[in-house]
Amino acid sequence: LPQALRQLPATVQADMLFLDPPYASDLAEVTLVALAERRILAAHGVLIWQHMARRVIPPTVLDLPLWKSRRYGNTQLSLYAALPAPSALDGYEGPETPRTLEERERG
Repeated sequence: LPQALRQLPATVQADMLFLDPPYASDLAEVTLVALAERRILAAHGVLIWQHMARRVIPPTVLDLPLWKSRRYGNTQLSLYAALPAPSALDGYEGPETPRTLEERERG
């Protein structure tokens, strides 16, 4: 992947990157270095890193803080983003549905 990144035009930016290298390799670190050099992730972007659950991961990647991490068996997904802390979103159920709006208008 680092070689492929060098082939992209300098103006290319991504809003979201998904990193899923083989667990027993150092490709994650090599790829993160290449991504940092190219500044391919937009400032408002999100990096999703799939890795082995027992792996120790850094608190920041590409200048983004670890926002949330979830374990699924031996796999872990770590999301790095400059977003509100997950606890700030507790209780948030998403936008209102048309049915909910209709019920409000009646009641």
